[in-house]
Amino acid sequence: MADLFAVQGRYGAALSAHQDAVQNAQQLDQSSGTFLAESQADYASVLSRVGRGQEAQEILDKSLGAARAAHNEALAAKILNFQGEGFYYRGDFKSARPLFERSEQSAAKAKDRIKILTARLSLAGSRPRKAVAARP
Repeated sequence: MADLFAVQGRYGAALSAHQDAVQNAQQLDQSSGTFLAESQADYASVLSRVGRGQEAQEILDKSLGAARAAHNEALAAKILNFQGEGFYYRGDFKSARPLFERSEQSAAKAKDRIKILTARLSLAGSRPRKAVAARP
């Protein structure tokens, strides 16, 4: 539901749904696995979209550590892409680009075609654009 709310632009509802998912993951005591890390990363992604980037970055760093510890390259790719998006939303394209590149590398290691495509689209969007002069 949280992803649906985010797509609809209902970020308050998305945050609430992601908070519930994180709480459920914690109650299930899945802290050693990647379920909690993925739930937290999804929550942090929405935090970035609503302008709470610093808070999101801390959560994403912790989630990335869990993904790396579990050797889950697909989840690492997702989290790296979220980190890149956080910088992108703040207008820091220079910092976003290397994260998108690392996301693509992790996705390639995982052989996850969807995450490879997502990273490539993010990379394409982070390229500097040249101004085009208007024609008279």
